Amino acid sequence: MRIQRLSLLAGARQARGVAVAIDVLRASSHIVTLFDRGARAVVPAETLERAREFKRKNPDWILAGERRGLPPAGVSRWATLRSRPRRGPLPGAP
Repeated sequence: MRIQRLSLLAGARQARGVAVAIDVLRASSHIVTLFDRGARAVVPAETLERAREFKRKNPDWILAGERRGLPPAGVSRWATLRSRPRRGPLPGAP
């Protein structure tokens, strides 16, 4: 058995045989949880810089996400996957 660890679109293009996309599954679960906690919308970003650009243009938005299991600078610790249990509504949710 040969196991490769590939990333992003370039990795997907190289993949052969069975592929497992763990980060996508975690992100999808996180998005569902954000909606359950009152998010009106979730805007996925291709890169951290793009996410930060969204935040600069929309200062009332919550910047959520992780890199290698930790929140990058400027990311709300409340809105990371490791911030479990996430109880109650999102800060600022109606």
